[in-house]
Amino acid sequence: MVLAVEPLDLDAELPVGWRVVPDPNGRTATLGAQYRTSVVARGGTAEDPEDSAFIATVPLAGALAPGGDIADDALVHAAESAERGTASRVAAEGGTYQTGGCKVSDAGVHTAVCRGTAHEGSETVALQTFLRVGDQRAVVALFMAKLSVADAAPEADRIVGSFGL
Repeated sequence: MVLAVEPLDLDAELPVGWRVVPDPNGRTATLGAQYRTSVVARGGTAEDPEDSAFIATVPLAGALAPGGDIADDALVHAAESAERGTASRVAAEGGTYQTGGCKVSDAGVHTAVCRGTAHEGSETVALQTFLRVGDQRAVVALFMAKLSVADAAPEADRIVGSFGL
């Protein structure tokens, strides 16, 4: 089902069970500056979903060339930068982050992904930080899945691949 991910003016094909989590104030994330974000989730409760993703659209600037012009190494480097932000956020909340590495992704054209795990207390979650670059803007998406969720990576790949840039 294709849904508009508000307030981002972004279409995405969310598999059955996924929902856009309403946020009347429009969340913000720090990605070098403040950008509007949206949240999508699946399963569990609103406060404790099984899977969730924070999605932000960002302007093309600096090393982020339009999708057709960005080299694979620059794409991976930009995704690594987003992953460092994720690791910093996890550390600020008292947890630790272990990277599994970053690479160009098959999720969609001009897409890179960094996969890893975050540990806080007795809780461990799988994290996937995606960067997908279009001709006018880019999307950064941080997917989080409880380890009880059987391999969430393919579903995250499909969602990121469906972003209408």
